[in-house]
Amino acid sequence: MNKLCAIIAVLFLINGCRKGETIEPEFYSCNFNFQDSSSILITRYQGLLNEIVSEGVTGIMMSVYKPSSGMG
Repeated sequence: MNKLCAIIAVLFLINGCRKGETIEPEFYSCNFNFQDSSSILITRYQGLLNEIVSEGVTGIMMSVYKPSSGMG
């Protein structure tokens, strides 16, 4: 039983030490330009994001959904 546990542990270690996939930075470049986005709203949303980031929050993603027109 101990040998079986040792073999399983070694297999997990060998399998877990493989190098992962490298994703280029361009993969994360997501710029969406919706037709119904107005500059007033963009400025307001960007100000909100800037305020949250200035408080120390990192890794923010924001989506705005309007029931009448969808994303915008």
